Amino acid sequence: MLTFSSCLRHAFFEGAGYGDLERISEEDQKRWVKYDPSELAPFKRMQAAIDAHDELLAGLRAIIDRADNGELGTSKVQDMRRIAAALLAKHGGAA
Repeated sequence: MLTFSSCLRHAFFEGAGYGDLERISEEDQKRWVKYDPSELAPFKRMQAAIDAHDELLAGLRAIIDRADNGELGTSKVQDMRRIAAALLAKHGGAA
């Protein structure tokens, strides 16, 4: 799987007409270093997906931590359900 930065690099090089491992010109090197896609809508969507991924993993860790904290009881199950439901609601899933 391509990382986000590799995907951007690939798009830049393809757009500039470079092949794999081909040395780029000094001018294109400067353009690459100055390139900042952070205000573009696709970049913002990708960043939001990365941020959601991190938040969802943290939520799963919180559920596991709560489950591993002593005996499993009704309040613990309800806590784990609340954690999962909040994350699903925030990220477009059904609770």
